[in-house]
Amino acid sequence: MTRAFFPEVQALRALAVGLVVVFHLQPALLRGGFIGVDVFFVISGYLITGHLLREQERTGTVRLRDFWAARARRILPAAITCLVVTVALCAALLPITRWGEVGVHALAAALSVLNWVLGAEAVDYFAGTDMSPFQHFWSLGVEEQFYLAWPLLVVLAWFIAARRPGRAPRRVLAVLFATAVAASFAYSVWSVSAGDAAAYFSTLARVWELGAGGLLAIVAPKLRLPAAGRTALSLGGIAVVLAGAFVIDRGDPFPGLLALVPVLGTVAVIAAGPTTGRFAPAPVFALRPVQWIGDISYSLYLWHFPPIVLFAAVVGRAPGPFASLALAACALLAAALSHRFIEQPARSNAWLRARSHRGLMFGVAATTVGCLVALSLPVSQQSAEASWLDAAQQIEATGPLGAAALVDGRSEAFVDGVMEITPAPTEAEEDMPASPRACMAEPKDARTPVCTAGDPEGEISVALVGDSHAHQLSTVLFALAGERSWDMTTYLHASCPFTTETRALEARGGSVCAAPNAETLAALLADPPDIVFVSNWASGDFVEADTGHAPGVAGYADVWGRLVDAGSEVYAFVDVPRPRRDPTAVDCVAASYERPRSCGVSRDEALFDRGVVDKAAALVPGVHVVDLTDHFCEVDFCPAVIGNVLVYRDVNHLTDTYARTLIPYVSAAIPPTAGR
Repeated sequence: MTRAFFPEVQALRALAVGLVVVFHLQPALLRGGFIGVDVFFVISGYLITGHLLREQERTGTVRLRDFWAARARRILPAAITCLVVTVALCAALLPITRWGEVGVHALAAALSVLNWVLGAEAVDYFAGTDMSPFQHFWSLGVEEQFYLAWPLLVVLAWFIAARRPGRAPRRVLAVLFATAVAASFAYSVWSVSAGDAAAYFSTLARVWELGAGGLLAIVAPKLRLPAAGRTALSLGGIAVVLAGAFVIDRGDPFPGLLALVPVLGTVAVIAAGPTTGRFAPAPVFALRPVQWIGDISYSLYLWHFPPIVLFAAVVGRAPGPFASLALAACALLAAALSHRFIEQPARSNAWLRARSHRGLMFGVAATTVGCLVALSLPVSQQSAEASWLDAAQQIEATGPLGAAALVDGRSEAFVDGVMEITPAPTEAEEDMPASPRACMAEPKDARTPVCTAGDPEGEISVALVGDSHAHQLSTVLFALAGERSWDMTTYLHASCPFTTETRALEARGGSVCAAPNAETLAALLADPPDIVFVSNWASGDFVEADTGHAPGVAGYADVWGRLVDAGSEVYAFVDVPRPRRDPTAVDCVAASYERPRSCGVSRDEALFDRGVVDKAAALVPGVHVVDLTDHFCEVDFCPAVIGNVLVYRDVNHLTDTYARTLIPYVSAAIPPTAGR
């Protein structure tokens, strides 16, 4: 007799959603909790395939329209409701600079293709506090794509069996399923081992997990295990899943081979079926709280994630223990309400169930609503952006004041009553320096590119060396190179300060600096430039070393001393002040466009990590220190907007527009006789 209810499956659902929720709230407690999604995949494959097989054997066919209409009633009402509410919360809580990206993700979620969008963006599923509040919809995309294609395999198997008498439909189906599972598993292993960031989200790399559940649905009716065997298999499966949740780490290659852990563990529990006996887990599975969590698991999965992301975006950090408990309680309440008033009514609605086309049209209508709501975010951002860009172009036409508006330790955000800012906050990230991006190596590049600017016939040879904070000065120094006929060469390497000390980032494998820096230093010493300009991010941390100085000081002094000994004049730029981070200065200005002063920080906060340049220069006589701090900060405050110009384009880099306003001040700091 076919069972209509599977308490062990409900318990697995409760376990799966519990693992995911705990992982998202407190990943340190359950570093592999993300495998709960894999448990869901196996369950879905098992239940859906079982449903399709029973219908085929009972009626001789699979009514695809009825199946897809039922899926629409089951999935879309709660999903689209969650999406609409989350879009509204995003509009209220997130800075407008994020609306476009978030809106695109919401649109992809409504269309069940977010997994492909995230894969194309090479998104790190486990990245920090800038995650999309819709990111968890990726797994729904995988499942819904599975629901579209998998029934066709069932139909194909019965068609083949009908055309070839003597071939049992289930046997044909098992061969088709096994082929699909094997191909997907092989692709998953290959793509993960190749380091493909998209593999985590890829339907092709995930369908084997749902297919494993499908294969189990074929063979499960034939399994005959003694009671003790069922108990052992069920307990073993639970133990494997739990062990995976504690042992597997987000840094491990996944899905690939490691996904076998949650998949096989889940298969074992389902294959065991109902258990009896002294040590049987059935009484635990049957507990009312366990079954209730299993009942609402879909809604809980939907509603738990957006509050976590929005909390982190507003507060500027991941939730702590008490905040996590509060967020979990809110998610449970939202899930209970969603299950009671959205999920259940939509699934049982007699009018929708009466005709399959009604369910399908309902699905189309719900998806359309979701798409329209999702589009409201990027459309609103574009509208604001257009207004800002018009204003920015007017300011540019008259020449932005920028640093010139900071006089005698005081500045004005808006000059002459013009309440506009350039660049527009939504365009700040693209306001890049004059030096081409190709002239700056990526952090892990093995070599530093060499580029030229200025006058190749110039009498004075100049080099600009450093990381992205040297790159942001390129517009200023290129302008001086043009004015003074310098022959200029750049050696720029992102995340690599020009030093002989090892940055902690490199020690962790996040950058490659030592060899490129040595190569750059050798090139400079082989043909010493008349002037070397150096600039580096002040907040870069270094591996502790017994140098007798603060981290970073000895390494800078070493390379500067060698350059000075070789005959170069060294000008070391003190790093720019550090802007606010939570929210960023750009996001804050976007939200407080007419009150940008609220987006600045105290001078002490902006300069908290200074001093390395001065200390290193004190060890090398002849090094010139260029400190532009007074062109960014008042006596005790560092604004985010000065003279109608947005100072920063992200968490630590200048907008090129503001950098251009520094040209006269940098020119004054470097005498005309420099290098002669």
